[in-house]
Amino acid sequence: MVETQESLTGQVALVTGAASGVGRAVAAGLAEYDATVYAATQSMNDDVPADCEHVLLDVTQEGDAEAVVDGIYSETERLDVLVNAAEFGRPEGEGSDTIVTEDPSRIDRALATNVRGPMVLCKHALPLLLQQRAPRVVNVGSALGAPGETTSGSPGYQVSKAGLAAFTRYLDAEYGTRGLMANTAFASAEAGDEENQGVETVLWLARLAGGGPMGEAFRAPEEPV
Repeated sequence: MVETQESLTGQVALVTGAASGVGRAVAAGLAEYDATVYAATQSMNDDVPADCEHVLLDVTQEGDAEAVVDGIYSETERLDVLVNAAEFGRPEGEGSDTIVTEDPSRIDRALATNVRGPMVLCKHALPLLLQQRAPRVVNVGSALGAPGETTSGSPGYQVSKAGLAAFTRYLDAEYGTRGLMANTAFASAEAGDEENQGVETVLWLARLAGGGPMGEAFRAPEEPV
């Protein structure tokens, strides 16, 4: 059994994509574990869960990333958990684009949001994260980007999610010896199950105690890809 923390009292988390979906549910869940949660969205008109601090963050803009991390430092002087849940380009229903038909602007936005965004955010967040005893980075992947799960359609989204998983492995290779627990949560590909299972997996990874899994990918808690 992997050890997890039952209370995150005194700890600070930053969750991107907190306006909806997995990001919003994870922000709410971490707040229930008593973490101080900064819920990041692209507009201050977005609604975020109660008991979360709302911050403006478009992950495609480095200035936003730097400003949010600097603000967290000035208010709390710590960051324990970063959850990269913001995403763009998730396929909806049948008939999604192919590499021939997908507009390059959608490919650019998927790569900027799903891969470059987490990389740039980590650039600014890691110096603060690495000051903690058991820092965690959770990258929210997709079954469409998991090894052996690639299917037709939505190439920008699929490739970007595979790239995000590769970034997880890089983080482990570069910073695992300093205690960083960077992992990817891959939700189930079963219809109707991806979001709920993704939330459970992210919350489990976000509560890892020191010495937990590093550089790995999970379909569900305790279930590696």
